[in-house]
Amino acid sequence: MVKLLIVGDDTYNIYARAFYEAACKMEQVQAVYYHYGKMNLREVQGNLLRKAEFHFRTGPDVHAVNRELIKKCKKEKVDLIFLYTAVLIFESTVKRMKMMGCYVAVYCNDDPFSNRFRKFYWKNVRNSVMHADIVYSYRPVNVKRYYHWGAKKVRLLMPYYIESRNYYIEDSRIQMDVPDVVFIGHRENDNRDEYIRALLDAGIKVGLSNHWSDFESGSPFITILPSDMDKYNLILNKCKIALVFLSSINSDTYTRRCYEIPIVKTLMIAPYNKDLSAMFQDGTEAVLYKDKDDFVKKVKYYLENDAEREKIAIAGYKAVKEGKNEAADRVRQILSDYKVIKCKSAGRV
Repeated sequence: MVKLLIVGDDTYNIYARAFYEAACKMEQVQAVYYHYGKMNLREVQGNLLRKAEFHFRTGPDVHAVNRELIKKCKKEKVDLIFLYTAVLIFESTVKRMKMMGCYVAVYCNDDPFSNRFRKFYWKNVRNSVMHADIVYSYRPVNVKRYYHWGAKKVRLLMPYYIESRNYYIEDSRIQMDVPDVVFIGHRENDNRDEYIRALLDAGIKVGLSNHWSDFESGSPFITILPSDMDKYNLILNKCKIALVFLSSINSDTYTRRCYEIPIVKTLMIAPYNKDLSAMFQDGTEAVLYKDKDDFVKKVKYYLENDAEREKIAIAGYKAVKEGKNEAADRVRQILSDYKVIKCKSAGRV
């Protein structure tokens, strides 16, 4: 039996909590969950002091979070601690957990080396990697950087879908007005505005998240869709094409949507790159575009060719489903690595 402690912010249940819930269903695993409580992102917004503490990653409440975590480790006598983008957990806390004999894994789904943030923003994550038994990198570009910061072992931990949240629903059961083409994601200072505007210029209606509420205000071709996460899966099911743009802030070459879209049997249209073309066969399991003209051309084509669109969408669904890309699969990878590393440290092959 492995006692696994998962640590992270509990603002959104698609992150650390998703791993905890997946681990709870596994045999030979006793899962424990620790989150920041009143210091999570949602709670700090209404309190200026806590907001400042969260922002600078220090202060009395942040220190209390770290003290409570150490108490939790001692009380539960955990074997494996998984820090899921645990930005409030100090380097000194990780060192203490190691002194207690715990195996520590560090993971960050954002880019902790991005120059778009101030140095202190990711300091706890970056400073902790040298003390961890293993560091999980969300994206390939970060692997070398983690080693540069002293990581002993680095492995990719890809994004995932969550079976209870991302699943296919028959269209007739969804009572929502959703455009055929949607992008449910944030705005960023890259070229995504231009790409969306190119669709509007081509007379294509687009559904957008509320991050885009002031974009092309008054356009009859834009629908601002509900922002609550409970509607997310319904929207992806209802549309014909769901778009993907990749965050330059995080140096992304793929995103969680690359699994959440195909798993509901909706056609994904995404940028062409080496990683995405390895994950999905272009034109067979997904559609990848190379520039703005190619993007508009492909959106128009697959809106007009239902049979081809549906065939690719089904193939994409099978690729994601058969490829073992659910949250539980990522937890299994963590547990498998733990057992291998523990065996090697004990002198067993």
